[in-house]
Amino acid sequence: MNIETLSQLFDYNVSNFNKPDLLVYRGQDDEYYNISSNEFKSSVVNFALGLRELGIKQDTKVVLLSENRPEWHVVDFACHLLGAVVVPIFPTLIPEQIEYIVNNSEAELIVVSNSQQAAKIGEIKDQIKKVKNVIAFEENAAKEDILFFEVLLQKGREQNDRDFYDKAVKLAKPEMISSIIYTSGTTGIPKGVMLSHRNFVSNVLDAVDMIEITAQDKCLSFLPLCHAFERMLDYAYFYAGATIVYSAHNDNVALDLEKTGPTIMAAVPRFYEKVKAKIEAKAARAGGLKKKIFEWAIKVGGEKGKYILQDKSGGFILNLKYSLADKLVLAKIQAKTGGNLKYFISGGAPLSAEVARFFFAAGLRILEGYGLTETSPVLAVNPYERPKFGTVGKILRSVEIKIAEDGEILAKGPNIMMGYYRMPAETDEVMIDGWFHTGDIGKIDDENYLSITDRKKQLIVTSVGKKVAPQPIEKEIENARHIEQVLLIGEKRNFISALIVPDFENLIMFAKANKLNTEQPEELIKEQAVIDLIQKEVDGRQKHVSNYEKIRKFTLLPEAFTIESGLLTPTMKIKRKVVMEEFADLIEAMYTG
Repeated sequence: MNIETLSQLFDYNVSNFNKPDLLVYRGQDDEYYNISSNEFKSSVVNFALGLRELGIKQDTKVVLLSENRPEWHVVDFACHLLGAVVVPIFPTLIPEQIEYIVNNSEAELIVVSNSQQAAKIGEIKDQIKKVKNVIAFEENAAKEDILFFEVLLQKGREQNDRDFYDKAVKLAKPEMISSIIYTSGTTGIPKGVMLSHRNFVSNVLDAVDMIEITAQDKCLSFLPLCHAFERMLDYAYFYAGATIVYSAHNDNVALDLEKTGPTIMAAVPRFYEKVKAKIEAKAARAGGLKKKIFEWAIKVGGEKGKYILQDKSGGFILNLKYSLADKLVLAKIQAKTGGNLKYFISGGAPLSAEVARFFFAAGLRILEGYGLTETSPVLAVNPYERPKFGTVGKILRSVEIKIAEDGEILAKGPNIMMGYYRMPAETDEVMIDGWFHTGDIGKIDDENYLSITDRKKQLIVTSVGKKVAPQPIEKEIENARHIEQVLLIGEKRNFISALIVPDFENLIMFAKANKLNTEQPEELIKEQAVIDLIQKEVDGRQKHVSNYEKIRKFTLLPEAFTIESGLLTPTMKIKRKVVMEEFADLIEAMYTG
């Protein structure tokens, strides 16, 4: 079957993979429940018919404000069958941010998950004039003028329109807009990225050509589905006929991993960094012989990994040591992921080569990829057989990449967006002569692996004209055990400084071990022993950078940058400009003190 639209992708899945467990979710009783292929198809078709009764048709904008759950995909595919445009929103956004997206996208319908999200819509209902209906997945959120999801399903069942489905699958055309995904707004107001059916489908077909996904796989859907990265991956899972397990909240991930035993899972680099830090901290607390055995096992795993990448055995002695290391340490780490994991996928930000090597040594592969919302989103990904740490992998087959004279990565292909919704000037800024200007700086090696060095707009130019790429330095320092977040500063300054948020979980353990008088973050960051510890870790992570790139001064902060504080985007990127404005006095003190 020649698949060119998301409606056809849906039809391909439900027609070819008759699974009893197409979708899996955890109920409020903490039990796991399955949804079969037939049940899923029925829900999608009936919901589409219910939406049709509400007047939803081709090009109608439908806002979807929900955590990851089966209903998310029911709404998504139902809209595709009607030719409607899905506008997904991060469930972490505040009412004012939601209001902007709803109005900018000209949405006529909003679908929310629960009473918490419904309350946000209630706060802005007088400002979102074009919205005609609101639907809620959970019955307790369906109050007053909010419709209950099940009521729409029943409306669909009552219509008994046998001709609807076959016509609906053919309605969407490859060049039609399927979704508007709003960027997280690190450099200004969010922009609505228009993605066509062709954009998504071409990216899905290219991705499954690069990394193996089969009908036997069980895939944990953890990153927000409103993010282009997880959404495209879920489409790839549907295409391959894999089972999708939904993990609705960050707090659920560890348990969902261990209980459901997925074979594939995607996350952002910070997830892997935190897991690595926790594993190492646990070994450090154990101390003595256990700590030495852990360090020896990881070292042996790293040695074995080098041979695995070359498709070699490594010899009898190494294999004997590896067998022991696996039994004592590595298998226990793997068990925490459910014991079935084939590979992790990393995207959304650069992954440290150190983190990737650590997981590989532990017997867990991370396939790092790269892309943007505007590219649907993947441009490159590391192949399973030969990942190259420190790169974002090989360029997808349908994608063209070239490096501009200033180092910027330019991309062309069927996955490149249609443009920014109602923003022609902004579209023209990034689409020049058919090439999308990513804003990322990078290089391609002689094996066609792509590396990202930094964001073009984030390059720091010091007062003496030196250019510093902050991201690699920040990532390296964030790998230190007692450091959580780092933001480099130095634009038009005579040296580089930094704002640093310690990893307070590990820092409190340090405080107890060193008999410090406090465990409060506000007091800990003033302790000289803590300042000396962070200084030592910063210095240790800067041995290979030039003098002009080194952090000469830093200030410790008592609280992490968060989405709630407005200092992180929903995709966990630091809003540099906002942070620098928030802590302007502390920054100035580092240069005038």
